[in-house]
Amino acid sequence: MSYSLSWHQSGATVNYSESVSFDDIISAFTALQRQAHYDHLKYAIHDFRAITALRKGPVEMPLLVAHTIGAGYSNPHIHTAIVVSLEQLENLCRQYAARTPQRTQVFNTLEAAYDWLRECECIAA
Repeated sequence: MSYSLSWHQSGATVNYSESVSFDDIISAFTALQRQAHYDHLKYAIHDFRAITALRKGPVEMPLLVAHTIGAGYSNPHIHTAIVVSLEQLENLCRQYAARTPQRTQVFNTLEAAYDWLRECECIAA
């Protein structure tokens, strides 16, 4: 598995590592979204900083956006922060953020993501 999921008081973090495919990313998003307590989360952080490569394969952006739209019905208030440093993946993350109806932002540092979540009052200042 190229990701791990950790839970916090009002949110969750998905840490990705090594080489991932778009299928891995979809699996991680849906693993988070299908948890019973997803409905009550204020935020989710998808941290891609430890990614070394994006493996070739189909990019199913409509499928990922469709999953997110569906999950939005159970939790329309969640804020999603995506932290990425790999340029190829950053472009895909920005495409996703532009297409999803949820509040989603892409950052290059974890600190910037946490600043945004504090501004949105998802985590304590």
